[in-house]
Amino acid sequence: TELKMLSTLDNPNDNQRVSLVLLQEAAAGTKIVVTDREVISGALQVTTMFGTVSEGVIEITFDAPAPCGSELTISVQRRLNNSFIYTVSGGGAPRISFSTPGNGFDLSSAGESVIVFQDGNPNTANPARYLTALDNSGGGFGSQSVTGRTELPPGLTVGVNAVALPTDNTENDTEYDNAWYDCTPNSGTAAVLSGAVNTVGNWVLTNNTNRGFNNCGFTCQPDC
Repeated sequence: TELKMLSTLDNPNDNQRVSLVLLQEAAAGTKIVVTDREVISGALQVTTMFGTVSEGVIEITFDAPAPCGSELTISVQRRLNNSFIYTVSGGGAPRISFSTPGNGFDLSSAGESVIVFQDGNPNTANPARYLTALDNSGGGFGSQSVTGRTELPPGLTVGVNAVALPTDNTENDTEYDNAWYDCTPNSGTAAVLSGAVNTVGNWVLTNNTNRGFNNCGFTCQPDC
């Protein structure tokens, strides 16, 4: 399964969203895991230095085939007691089959990374396969010197299946609160769409405007 990140939004009122697009059909039963954990020294940071669970994961299972071009939206809502409600919508009848309890998946407005992988154990530190990654720490992929910064996951390439968003210099911040792909192009081969989605110049970056729930309406074209 090939996926690409479309947006990360750290919205007001503690409502957050992450969007993805499939650039390869996903068969029924396919599972993916979305996490805000960082890769440090080549491995996902599963626990903190104090031995507690660090950040969270959301495992999504497709109960029906999801065609190429399908878009997924994961919504995160924080309750008053600091627990979370996770929902997912999109093609392939997706459902959340596992999520980290307690202090789970929660996008930080001070900087964040989102990584998608596949593994039989959603809490693994060494996934069998990384699918895509987005760094929105303002510093690009690298050592964890700023909040939310991650190393580039093994096997991924910036501009191909990973994207690092730039520093926000407009408000003396390190990163943008809201970011999304501008939907141009939204038709092409998997390679064309993958390159476009992972090109920083095709992203809208803002601290004030939310993307809303509009999809790009992707159309996948054959390679030949």
